[in-house]
Amino acid sequence: ALLLSELSSGDVALAWVRQTLALAEAIQSRSTEAAAHSRLAELMRERGELGPGWHHQTQAQRLEALLLQQGPVPARLEALARFDTDPTGADTLLLSLATQAWTFETPEDFALAWAKLRPRLIDGLGLTDVQLWWDAEGSGTYQAVGGDKEALAAPPAYLDALSRPGEPLVSVDPAQHPWRDEVRVSGSRVELGLHDDRHRGGPLVGLLWLMREPGVPWPRADISRAGRLAALLERLLAGLGPSSMAASAAHISQQQATALVLRLQAGLQAERLSRAELTALVEQLAAQLKQLGLAILRP
Repeated sequence: ALLLSELSSGDVALAWVRQTLALAEAIQSRSTEAAAHSRLAELMRERGELGPGWHHQTQAQRLEALLLQQGPVPARLEALARFDTDPTGADTLLLSLATQAWTFETPEDFALAWAKLRPRLIDGLGLTDVQLWWDAEGSGTYQAVGGDKEALAAPPAYLDALSRPGEPLVSVDPAQHPWRDEVRVSGSRVELGLHDDRHRGGPLVGLLWLMREPGVPWPRADISRAGRLAALLERLLAGLGPSSMAASAAHISQQQATALVLRLQAGLQAERLSRAELTALVEQLAAQLKQLGLAILRP
């Protein structure tokens, strides 16, 4: 990605180098972080943004100084540690998902995509399971995406705990989970609240659970990956909130109303409609128009 930034310019170059910096921070690579900050400083200066440019140049110099201080042996150890923190290619998977072009027209489309994505996440992140709960209608009721229709009985204190930005709930021992009975806790897990990507102060739109065998710890790198996955899901769900669902329902009602108008027009032209049939069609059309928020006058 850093090489692609060097070969690009403008916003495209910025996007590539920011991806590089995010990945470097996740895998704790000081050398790559320094190179990314240096490239960001260069791009910011080209845009005339001297303040951000100075900040990134300072960060690059600080990281380069640290690399010089630690010498060649610690640098090799750092490289080995980086390798060990991502044995399953988790960072590569998350970066691929973050840069993928996602398009969902309905909640059902999202559910199908989630069903395909779950096995990849379980394998790539080293999990036993991953569960996504979504409040699709904004009613405070969370249901499993792609699962049964049983709602999650989440107590308010639990939701409040997950509402705090940047503070996932980490529980290695199920017996020590504060809400083990209410949310049916099993295994070691990380739980995160998903916010509306457009309204950070609002209620949670979803819950994300990442699970492993009981007693298995969650290193800092894994918790960081969970946060990146949560951020991706927040972005995807933002386009499928209650307002989007309402727009979809309105589109369906409009199609149904159009079909009724065509039936009515065809019947009148052929003079085959009885008074009862005509009345029934008019009533159906009135109901569809009412759903669209339109008013009609009836004789």
